[in-house]
Amino acid sequence: MRELNIIYDGVFTAYRHPGEHPERPERVSVCAKELSALDPSISFIRPHRAERSDLLLVHEDAYISSIEHRRVSEVDDETPVHENIYLVASTAAGAAIDALKLCRSGINSLSLSRPPGHHAFPSRGGGFCYFNNAAIACRKIPGRYAILDIDVHHGNGTSDIFYDDDTVLYISTHQEHIYPGTGRVEETGAGKGAGYNLNIPLPSSSGDATYECAMNEIIMPVLRAFSPDAVIISLGVDAHYTDPLATLSLSTKCYCNMLLDVIKNFRTCILLEGGYNPLAVSDVICALYAATKQLHYVERYSEVQDLSCIGREALNRAKRAFSRFWPLE
Repeated sequence: MRELNIIYDGVFTAYRHPGEHPERPERVSVCAKELSALDPSISFIRPHRAERSDLLLVHEDAYISSIEHRRVSEVDDETPVHENIYLVASTAAGAAIDALKLCRSGINSLSLSRPPGHHAFPSRGGGFCYFNNAAIACRKIPGRYAILDIDVHHGNGTSDIFYDDDTVLYISTHQEHIYPGTGRVEETGAGKGAGYNLNIPLPSSSGDATYECAMNEIIMPVLRAFSPDAVIISLGVDAHYTDPLATLSLSTKCYCNMLLDVIKNFRTCILLEGGYNPLAVSDVICALYAATKQLHYVERYSEVQDLSCIGREALNRAKRAFSRFWPLE
């Protein structure tokens, strides 16, 4: 198995939202510190900052300018525009480009960056997101890609950007009936993109057994049939059972096993999206890094809450919807 390289820079801690906002610098700084303790020889790859021309591959000029020149105070009521936001968000986009570039050359990588990006549309942001990192990387380095979004929230921005595109397969697992309220199983793409936008909304408390079934019965079969040049994983650690913002119940071990399953079968890059317990974010990433480097690591959060595939009915609905497009049993 190819080792996992980590893209990280202290610039990702250069802003803090006011009050007790959950999207805070510790989401990445705690993980960077614990990775360094796990592997004292680790060498983080410093990202480059995306050019304005890179952002324009996805976003409208007026929207980019509104962030760059702070013509708005916020993009939604949970996503304020600070002095450093343009610098940090464009560097997160650059890190995504770097990760995909490394991936295409055969080097698996993880972008330990913030802000996240999967709620960003061409003309607007929201949900803590400003620029759509995954989409920018796909447009900057053309290819046939699969984006596997395992954030607890549906990546409505990414889904919308590629909704009628058959060169990018978008698969999302997310908790049903929470923000942003999109990602119904019936939303499967349009035009030439029909069948290339697959949503698996899951009921509250779904966890290890449900995700293992989703991987074995839907996600991996579809990825193999699509045969992408690379898989981009939009990694949200907010489906973890310790996350404060939602009620799915993944353990660290299940997260790690899912990611390893993809890494073993495809060229892979991983982009950090959500995850609001910094210790859980670190636990998942350290466990994954250790597995690819054959280092000893004991997971902090090992409790398994879903033993019986709580989301079985939801998975069956998804299989019925997707079997029109993909070879699913």
